Amino acid sequence: MKIHGKKNWIKRLLVVLVALTLVACGDSDNDNPVSTPATSSTITGVAAKGAAMANANVILVDSTGKRLAAKTDGNGKYIITGNDLTPPFAVEVTDGNGDTFYSVSMDFGCINITPLTGAITSALLDGADPATIMNQLSTVTAAKITKAQNELKAVMAPLLEAYGAKDMDLICGEFQANSRGIDALLDAVRVEIDGASGTLTLKSTSDQVIVEATLDTNGATLTTPLNLNNIPELTDKVYGHDYHVVDFNTATTDETSEVNWGSARFIADGYVTLAISQTNNGDVGSTVYDYSLSDTGILKVDGDAGVEGACNADKSLMVLSDVSSNDGDTGMVFFIKKSTETPAIDGDYAMMYFTRNNTGEFETDSWPTDLHFTWDVNNKEAAYDDDGTPAALTYGADGTLSGPNGLTVFPTCEGTILVAPHASPDDPGVTLLVKKPTAPFPDFSDTNINAMADFITPGFVINTESNSFTGQRNMMLIARQTDTSGALSLGSIISGATVQCENGVFQKMNGATAVEGSFGVYPHEGIFLWVDEKEDDADHNFGFHMGFRTNP
Repeated sequence: MKIHGKKNWIKRLLVVLVALTLVACGDSDNDNPVSTPATSSTITGVAAKGAAMANANVILVDSTGKRLAAKTDGNGKYIITGNDLTPPFAVEVTDGNGDTFYSVSMDFGCINITPLTGAITSALLDGADPATIMNQLSTVTAAKITKAQNELKAVMAPLLEAYGAKDMDLICGEFQANSRGIDALLDAVRVEIDGASGTLTLKSTSDQVIVEATLDTNGATLTTPLNLNNIPELTDKVYGHDYHVVDFNTATTDETSEVNWGSARFIADGYVTLAISQTNNGDVGSTVYDYSLSDTGILKVDGDAGVEGACNADKSLMVLSDVSSNDGDTGMVFFIKKSTETPAIDGDYAMMYFTRNNTGEFETDSWPTDLHFTWDVNNKEAAYDDDGTPAALTYGADGTLSGPNGLTVFPTCEGTILVAPHASPDDPGVTLLVKKPTAPFPDFSDTNINAMADFITPGFVINTESNSFTGQRNMMLIARQTDTSGALSLGSIISGATVQCENGVFQKMNGATAVEGSFGVYPHEGIFLWVDEKEDDADHNFGFHMGFRTNP
């Protein structure tokens, strides 16, 4: 059997396949090529020179020369969105006065513009005018930007530390033009850049030079060292140190009391952050308060809340009293500068404690016996006798003392004052240990009727009969009497009595007889501790005041 037309069948099949192929491919001259979608990027930031640069013109240039424009809002914030942007980027902002400011970055996302980012830009350009960055992005690298910023931060490190901006990325770090943190620094400092000489000068608002340096690609070289004393805004601020905080407060409306402790950070912008980590009855966490320090030495925290007191000359100890009970409680707050130093805890210490037990009753006592410490210099331990049981206080890595049963003690004033909070549910409170003076004993021999020793004295008075607690802040004057007795008087704290100093203890006198339970001690330069009345006296008042001398 034969199959007829085999060759013709194959030819027809080939023709069909070719035709189908041509249809599938189509006419290449009429097809649209496949396109890659554009990549959209958004860059935002804040333009500020202290005050926000509101409604300012913003120009962004990328490394290909592409230029985009925007305007800042009322808070100095801008947003720019563009397609296929290529880093590095330069940003120019022109404010309402016609002044221009610059910044440079390799990063998408955030680019802030401030006088300080202009200084970083100048350093990238070997000290030249930062305006030239808009046409010189080809030489910019991430490593160069990082180096320029780090060099600038090294030049002004104490200033950044004062305003809590030591670790901030000046180009990409988040901030607001609200006179807080780095923005408060910009309020207090004027940045001048001389593109001809490559000189950076930071000046105060009173036109005093704070620091001066030359800028180039090798870094910043100091020509005038940093001087924070030339910044008027810092004269009434606490800054540059971390503190332990111990807070004892008791309710005026019920029988509850709180003992809280943790850490505190004061910033030169006028705010302090309290981070409570231990408490018997309160909340653990962080809270920010405003603060002020007047030229008379009065320190206030939380504005009009009535928490105020004073500090010693180097601000290593600050004590505040809640002098207003409008918020339903009153108490004492101790700020103790953190330190890794381990001063000797050696000799006789007087003890004073105040607690409020779980039935609402206050318990107080003072100076009942001497607590003697023997210092072990090798182990950094202070041995003592705790009701017949040997015990010791031992320094930790952060300079805090630890004792038996979880006892935590915060030393201050070179170890002459120890503050120990106790958060027991039965008797929350605070114990103060104060070193008894040794010869030569302080006796205020430098004072006379014409040159009195002035003290600001935060304190409190407990009435053990009514279980009431009152915060106070007085001005205490220690003056030598005009007679030949050598006696002193303490204005505003006690009246109608004199004070006699013997062996370093200032004793309230009733004629020639010492009044038991009313005494003072001067444990450290500029600090005077006064305890007035034992709890079993007729008026049932127990008073404690920590005086800080204002005219050393």
